[in-house]
Amino acid sequence: MNLQQFSAKKCFTSAGHLVEDGKEFNFFGGKSAHSISELALLLKSLPDSIYSYHVNNGRNDFAVWIRDVFNNDPLAASVGNAKDKAMLITILEGKNV
Repeated sequence: MNLQQFSAKKCFTSAGHLVEDGKEFNFFGGKSAHSISELALLLKSLPDSIYSYHVNNGRNDFAVWIRDVFNNDPLAASVGNAKDKAMLITILEGKNV
């Protein structure tokens, strides 16, 4: 199933499942992630300037999204403590089971 075929009426909280429209993570610059696994995939090719827009001086938009949309405080805390993009990807991929 691709993103266009996904029924926006369902919301799942496991890493590989898509969230309903309106709850996706919107990157500065236009891309969107509809799952934790898609977030990890998009981070791999994300320019450092866009990563820095979302993660800087006490701000971590990825951690907030995971906490608010997936209600996963432990994962959000781990993401919030990631020291860099590579560590963040490792944390997210470790949760994709």
